Amino acid sequence: MRQIRMYVVFILLGISGTVSAQELGLQLGINSNNLSFNTELFDVIPLITDVDQASDIFEIGDVEDGISLVGDILDLRTVADYGYNFGLTYEYDINDIFAVQIAGLISKKGYKARVDLIGSLVRGEVDIDLMYFDVPLNLKYKIDLGNDKNMYLSAGPYFSYGFSAKEKMGVKVLGFGGGLETDLIWGGNTNLIKRTDYGAVAGVGIELGKVDLGLQYRLGLANMNPIDVDGFELRQRTLSVNVGYKF
Repeated sequence: MRQIRMYVVFILLGISGTVSAQELGLQLGINSNNLSFNTELFDVIPLITDVDQASDIFEIGDVEDGISLVGDILDLRTVADYGYNFGLTYEYDINDIFAVQIAGLISKKGYKARVDLIGSLVRGEVDIDLMYFDVPLNLKYKIDLGNDKNMYLSAGPYFSYGFSAKEKMGVKVLGFGGGLETDLIWGGNTNLIKRTDYGAVAGVGIELGKVDLGLQYRLGLANMNPIDVDGFELRQRTLSVNVGYKF
């Protein structure tokens, strides 16, 4: 954790030491995060033949030979989880139309999973909180609206490195129950996420003088599932609303 913080500080200090103040900016935003499955979860259950592997994936303890029947009584789904992002940006104008923007951001992502057993009589909940250092690189196409206002479209790649992961688990019966919080080991056999992520980002926004209002969507391309199971892949999806200010 301390090493990651120092790494972020060195990068941001390096940026600030090589560019003028007018090209630096601050960004603050809200994230809506979720995981995308490439298939229905229980479509891959019959492919799992190793009992311990199935236990690692679904975190449900010992698994009997009849695991392919689990889908008949369980309803598993992920729901959106909300987080935030903040950090420094650096934008370089290529000309009056195109610009390149790079950012160093601390970003809270994650997801929530719910498992309903026998309708909604018994509900298990898992809340995964993930902290990342994000580096998006965007090419911006600007449309001059006059009076120091620009509309823009942006697109490019991003890379993320996770430095903190926590899991909250709980069980409720008829709406009553409790849970516990634990730290996760990235990429271990007791969780469903890898440390590194990468993908594509696209956005739209408007510049009002020094203020930047933007909407971005991040399409994760990395398979975040650390366990090798054919047909079972996880990819992150993030929609963010951001406010920036350029010095």
